[in-house]
Amino acid sequence: MNNYYNVNNEIRDKNGNGLFESEVLCYKNEKYKYLIAYYIICLRAIIEEFDSDVLEYSIKKYQQQYYFLKQYYIVNQPNYNSNCYKKELKKDKEVYRGDTLNSMTTLFNHFLRESCEKLRLTKPQYKNEAEKLLDNLKKNSFAEFKNIFCDNDQNKKAIMEKFNEFAYLSGTEGNHFLCPMLFNSERSGVRLDGMYISLDFPDLLLEAIYEYYINVSDKKLECLFYGITDKPYTDINGNNKVWDRESHIRKSLSNTKKWLDKFESDEKENGLLAWNNFIKANHFDDYVKKIKNDEDITFGKPIPLWKRHTLENVLKGLCIFPKDDELLNYLGTIIERIKNRKF
Repeated sequence: MNNYYNVNNEIRDKNGNGLFESEVLCYKNEKYKYLIAYYIICLRAIIEEFDSDVLEYSIKKYQQQYYFLKQYYIVNQPNYNSNCYKKELKKDKEVYRGDTLNSMTTLFNHFLRESCEKLRLTKPQYKNEAEKLLDNLKKNSFAEFKNIFCDNDQNKKAIMEKFNEFAYLSGTEGNHFLCPMLFNSERSGVRLDGMYISLDFPDLLLEAIYEYYINVSDKKLECLFYGITDKPYTDINGNNKVWDRESHIRKSLSNTKKWLDKFESDEKENGLLAWNNFIKANHFDDYVKKIKNDEDITFGKPIPLWKRHTLENVLKGLCIFPKDDELLNYLGTIIERIKNRKF
């Protein structure tokens, strides 16, 4: 996997080694070394305040890729950024950042919950919690990872091997994409009748965007933000305030539509052309159906990542995650898509 650069390596340890690479070396003899390194990076990202999709390396890549970002400035994100690792692109009041396309943690937690009830890739909210958890895990040499599965369970072994590969690729360029402010954590999911429903899978994202372009409707886009709740925050003057849910949704939706409208052509009414522009510019062609014409290929509807995985079904509490017999195929599919999505 040396041909696929994990962007977390842009952060260097005291010896000058890339962060992900150095963690992998520490656990090079472990069966699931990439999974262990991935989890350590998740905790260190909380402690040291960084994310691979908004490191300067990633932000510069976005700016090079999209014509409309040429006049934007790379600046530090204002919050939770004590080491100035997190960057964003800003012009006037418009802000663009990066996001992860395929969530490793969401799906792996589901698999563990269904398979063994032994471990979660818990992401603590606060630095001191992350530091304590990381210290405890290192003290027992990540025994949880080593003892989760028996080698005689061949199906689970194959799935874990795929997750191990996914853990490496999660922080690579092929799993990052540009998005506007208030589009990232706002899509993280929603609680419905006690169930956690994830809305950040790429097929659901593309389903909503397709509806916006083709049917000129923002109803499905709004569905992506159902998980938003009333949220306390501290403004730039240190005042404690609460951002109410409805205002937050309206602002997220407004930012998203401004972003999507940048891919429209001179033919304002041609939604199919705008959809094709969006897919090409973001290199999402492996996630949608391809329609072959005489001299060209156009892009059709998004391809569900597993059977009946649609926004409508998910918001009814159906088909939230792939079934056991679908999981291995799903992992293989997204691994190949991440590898193939080169800029």
